[in-house]
Amino acid sequence: MRFYTEEPFYLVLLAFPVLVTIFLFGSSLSALWRSDFIKLTDKGFSFRIGYRARTVRWTDVKQFRFERPSDSMYASVGWDHQDDAFNGNPIWEGSKLEGKRTTTLDSDIGWGWQGGSEEVSATLEEWRRRYSDR
Repeated sequence: MRFYTEEPFYLVLLAFPVLVTIFLFGSSLSALWRSDFIKLTDKGFSFRIGYRARTVRWTDVKQFRFERPSDSMYASVGWDHQDDAFNGNPIWEGSKLEGKRTTTLDSDIGWGWQGGSEEVSATLEEWRRRYSDR
């Protein structure tokens, strides 16, 4: 131990891998807690993509479907808004979650969900039909 106090360079050399390991462990825990999800309830669904969360009511959705964007080889899951979804509903107006439009979908939750785009779209549509009348 005395060797490290006499030569600070070796102390830094020893501390660097330890600090990097701690940083990587913290980053992996953060990614685990803030991972992407879709949560279905009787009032609507919530999802998080890339640290941004959003909640959508079933009554605001006209239909769920999937479509392959023009710049991707994967099908994206999304929905079309009800005709009156923009009227009096500020969450749709100028939302920063709406990115560059590459499909005809009004909004989307992206691709890469477990089960595939077709299955996720069918499940969301089933829940919408079941609970949109409430």
